[in-house]
Formats: sequence, C-alpha cells, structure tokens
Amino acid sequence: MKNIFYNFFYACFKLSYKFNLQTKLIFRKLFDTKFKKFAWIVFVVIIILSAIFIRTIPNYSKKYGFEIVHLWDYDKYNQGYCLAENRILDKKELYERAVGEYLEKELEINKKIDEWRADNYGSRWKSEMEIGYYELDSEINLNNWLDKIKNSYMDLYIPVKNGNYGANLRIDSANKLLFEKLKIKKINPMNYIKINFNNFGNITAGFDKPILFITYGLWSGYIMLDNAIIFEQNNLIGGYKFSFDYGFNKYNDYIRDIFYNKEKERYELEKSKLVKSNKSYPNVKIDKCGNINYDIENEFIMAREAKGG
Repeated sequence: MKNIFYNFFYACFKLSYKFNLQTKLIFRKLFDTKFKKFAWIVFVVIIILSAIFIRTIPNYSKKYGFEIVHLWDYDKYNQGYCLAENRILDKKELYERAVGEYLEKELEINKKIDEWRADNYGSRWKSEMEIGYYELDSEINLNNWLDKIKNSYMDLYIPVKNGNYGANLRIDSANKLLFEKLKIKKINPMNYIKINFNNFGNITAGFDKPILFITYGLWSGYIMLDNAIIFEQNNLIGGYKFSFDYGFNKYNDYIRDIFYNKEKERYELEKSKLVKSNKSYPNVKIDKCGNINYDIENEFIMAREAKGG
C-alpha cells in the first residue's frame, strides 16, 4: 500500500515539476526581449483602459446587434440619445421608426416564405394575391369594419355554398370580394400609422383605418386595426390581428363560422377593442434610434415549412 501511495505522489511531483518548467520556458519566451516586455505592458494598459472607458450599447442596425462606444457616448445613450444622429428622438418618431421597420421585415419574411414554398412544394402553394399591405373601401372604418366585411363575404358565400363548388368559383368569389366589394388598393402602410400614448396606460400602434395585410398562402391575410402592435418598455409586441381567410373554403372556414355564429362574432368584436399583447408574436427590442432586433432569417426558417409537410 505504501508503495502505491509513494508512486502516486512521485508521479504527481514529476508532472508538477514538468508543468512549472514548461511555464517558466513560456514566460521566458514571452518576455525575453525589451520589445516583448514593452508590447505586453502596452497590451495590459489597453485592456485596463478599455475596461474603464469602453462600453457596448444596443445597435440593431449592426450585424451583431451592438456597438462599441466610449464611456461618454455610453452615458449619452443611457440619457436617451440616438448616437448616429446625436439627438434624442421624439417618442412618436422613435415608435414610428420601430413600427415601420417591423412592417417592412414582416413583408420580407412573408415574401421569402411564399417563394420558398412555391419552389419546394409547387406553384399551387404560391399566394394568389401579391403579398403586401392594402387599404379597404373608404366607407370601411375602425367602427364598422367587421360588419362591412361580414356582409360582403356572406353575399358571395351563399352562391359558393349552393353552386357547383370548385376552384374557379372560389377564385372568382375571392376576387369579387377583394376588388369589387372591399375595393382594396395597395398602399404604403406608414401613410396611415397611428401611435396612441394614452390607451389605458399602454403605448399602442396601428392604423387610422383597417389595413389588410395579404400574407403567404393561397387566400389568407390579416386585418390590422389601431392596436396591431403594443409596446412594453423597450419591446415591440404583437397586439390584435383578425385572421382573414378570403378563400371561401366550403368545409372548414373560420370566417364563415364567425359570421354564422352571433356569439363568436360578438366575441371577436370585443377582442378587437382590447389592448392586450399577443405573446405568440415575435418579441423584439428597440434601440434608441428606433432599430429593432427582428431576425428575418430565423423567422423565415421557423415558419417556412407547411404543417404536416
């Protein structure tokens, strides 16, 4: 037993001796000239000065989402400055920039998914409509939007229900609904942006009239109102969106079920007036210049696969 312990400690001693010897050799090589000693001193000084005077701040316009700044710029950022413009943005301008970037990125993601599905699943998966933001008929407003859409939809659904149901009838009905009854027109959604700072203590964003966002898919989109986005501190979070499937599906139509059921319709209308965040939306942060950290590539990869596909 004594021999075992002796051998063990002797082996440990040899390893320790070799390690110390190698360490000394390495240090000699690192500091064996005046130039190397000077270089290491400069390096250490730089590290110390960096720790004292250098900071990182969020900058979501950069690839990695941050920027290295001096201590005085760091202090300015914490005071609310957009360093790129050397000023504090007005709250309305800050939130409008964030909303504008969010809408652009949502559009880009939907276009990428639409193209990817068409390439991988076939052209029948491609959206029948140009993906984008559309205004509705001038008579449709934030108060009557659900009733107007319901009446227009149901006028066309009855022939679909009773007729010789098929793809041509569906396409014809969808086009009549969008262009003849709802009179949609492609727009820049930022022309209708609305920021509300007094919505039960929350900051909300949306539009001063209902906007249709046509997304990837055959006949699908969202109706967005004045509470489509909610801000919580420095986060942009989704609010209310009405899922608008205008494809006249005869057998499983969410829209038809709401319009046939008064209770469901009333519930949807009540829900549309609430200021409540939808946590299923991307939760993105905002920097002091109104940039957001919305990862387009990640969202695209997460959503591009069709269910069951």
